[in-house]
Amino acid sequence: MSDKTGILLIHGFGGNTDEVKPFKDYLESRGYFVSCPELAGHTGLKRDLGLSSYTDWLFSAESALIDLIEDHGPIMVIGFSMGGLIGLNLSLRYQLQALATLNTPIYYWDFARIAGNIYQDARKGKSDYLKTYIKSSSKYPLAAMISFKRLLSLTKGLIHQVECPIFIAQGLLDDTVQQRSADYIYQSVSSSIKQLKRYEHADHLICHSQDRDVLFKDVLDFIENPA
Repeated sequence: MSDKTGILLIHGFGGNTDEVKPFKDYLESRGYFVSCPELAGHTGLKRDLGLSSYTDWLFSAESALIDLIEDHGPIMVIGFSMGGLIGLNLSLRYQLQALATLNTPIYYWDFARIAGNIYQDARKGKSDYLKTYIKSSSKYPLAAMISFKRLLSLTKGLIHQVECPIFIAQGLLDDTVQQRSADYIYQSVSSSIKQLKRYEHADHLICHSQDRDVLFKDVLDFIENPA
């Protein structure tokens, strides 16, 4: 068994590992072993996503975590968006050195920010945000959306049982996840060691944001010195 810390890095709903690749590269450059699995059904094809469910997504992440536990020492889980919901669930079944959630939803779609983005586009004579929102609304199969909501509901009911050290990150420009989600997670977990940080220049894809270097360092500092 390697004494190198193993890190499970989990991407979000309907996305792929590219969402978190900058973080994976950062951690590997600092000597960590990082497993970044593709969740079941997340092939980029709408049909495949519709044929998978939250139990399949959980199983994908859990299988990768089991492999990490077998081959490495301390284990850390970092989950982006829905990946954070999965990480919260895994923390109840496995002993983790720490857990980090990045823009993880309890309350999703910040309609005030969405409206603001569309308004700012209109003032500039553009429609980039509007096109993105229209595309997103038709991107995900109904069955997958229902399964996502079930995972969220399940996790919300269990979150008070989380006791491992936890770092909670929230981008202030996130239009997908409402900022109060981070507050809910922070207030609900039973962890004695917990930290919440907000990032002024980070949108939903926080690992690609202007604040990503600050985020990566903050999470790494927490991993290495959780107390």
